[in-house]
Amino acid sequence: MWPRGRWPELRPEGIGFLRHELLEHERGRSRRYRITGPDGFTGWHGWDVRANGATVLRHVVEAECRGLARLGWPLVIQPIHNALHEDVLDRAEAAVGGSPRGTEWSRWVRFLRWALGRR
Repeated sequence: MWPRGRWPELRPEGIGFLRHELLEHERGRSRRYRITGPDGFTGWHGWDVRANGATVLRHVVEAECRGLARLGWPLVIQPIHNALHEDVLDRAEAAVGGSPRGTEWSRWVRFLRWALGRR
């Protein structure tokens, strides 16, 4: 489901400058990662799958920001994070036979990707 070519590769230690380590994995149900960097972020993020007549895939973030991360999250990381995960969800929908509408990145996300050297 990873949107290869549009985003840096997902590696076991994280993606780009964001770092994490596997916290738990329950095959077909959930995968959670402890956030290990950058400084100022503590908590976890991951994916949950729920099947109750319909299957729901959702990304969950339970984290706190301290110091400069309190500015970095809403201004830089959250917009990029959300755009990436919309792309992942589009790929997941296509993988099960759906027709995702395709989410267009905002001007801000396009600017951030340019500024961070990832067009």
